[in-house]
Amino acid sequence: MKSALRIAGGVAAGALGLYVVFVLVMGPKIEVARVARRDVLQTVVASGRVATPYRVDVGSQIVGTVEKIPVEQGDTVKAGQVLIVLESSESRALLAQAEATLANAVTQLDRNRDLRAKGFVVQSVLDDSIHNEEVARRALEAARARLAYATIRAPLDGVLIARDVERGDVVQPGKALMVLAPAGEVQLVLQIDERNLSRLKLGQKALASADAYPAQRFAAELVYVNPGVDAQRGTVEVKLRVPQPPDYLRQDMTVSVDIEVDRHPAALSLPATAVHDASGAAPWVLVVRNGLTHRQPVKLGLRGEGAVEVVDGLAEDEPVVPAAAAIKPGRRVRVAGNA
Repeated sequence: MKSALRIAGGVAAGALGLYVVFVLVMGPKIEVARVARRDVLQTVVASGRVATPYRVDVGSQIVGTVEKIPVEQGDTVKAGQVLIVLESSESRALLAQAEATLANAVTQLDRNRDLRAKGFVVQSVLDDSIHNEEVARRALEAARARLAYATIRAPLDGVLIARDVERGDVVQPGKALMVLAPAGEVQLVLQIDERNLSRLKLGQKALASADAYPAQRFAAELVYVNPGVDAQRGTVEVKLRVPQPPDYLRQDMTVSVDIEVDRHPAALSLPATAVHDASGAAPWVLVVRNGLTHRQPVKLGLRGEGAVEVVDGLAEDEPVVPAAAAIKPGRRVRVAGNA
């Protein structure tokens, strides 16, 4: 039994020794990145907020006490929808009085016309009746308008993004009670580092996401670049149009945006993590050729998100050792996945 164990132990030790020798001779097996053709996309990344091109302040045209507010902040409303109702008993009384006054003025006018036709009154009496009827009619129009002002309606379709009024408040003309963001075009307003200004062009496409919904991305387009630079922050304001805004977008939401500033389709490229000194004057990679690692200078082109274009120095499908690997030039290695 002991003899068998000694034999098994010797076999295991021998196998281990052979493996160590094999590794020393052939080198360790390593994972590599392959030079491949892919679209290299360069973007400018920034954050900003959702904005509508303009906002509408909703207020009262008369002094009054708020009786009802049938909407809430955040509601989507239609043009003509009731937003605020003011107490209107006085306005209704004035309207009823104006209607009665006009009715009397019309009756008196009709009577004086008949009397004038029969010669019982002079023309001046008829003229006074005509004037009184006109005044009464204008008073009625004013009373109707005042009563209509007691009901404040949405001037257009949109979303109520602010509300500064409650039931019982006494409101006056000139104060914004609500703010309406009109339905339709939505913009994203961003502050871009001025160092990226030369890369920006109107019409560039972008992908954006609201911080509240990071997994849901939507398309946008660069439509405005401010001609001035914010000297304190070193930024430039830009605006992007959202042609099909998702339903969940709200005014002033925080968004993250990737603006596509350049794209090279089917470019020979590598993961950026495979390049040494990628931002320096002499970038290089550790390429595996005939089982040995070689330091290979490369000329880089477009530098995209996670990938860089290789203009010169490598061929398609060549294996490259990741820059973080503890492998030096001249080392024998085995590429993982090769037979």
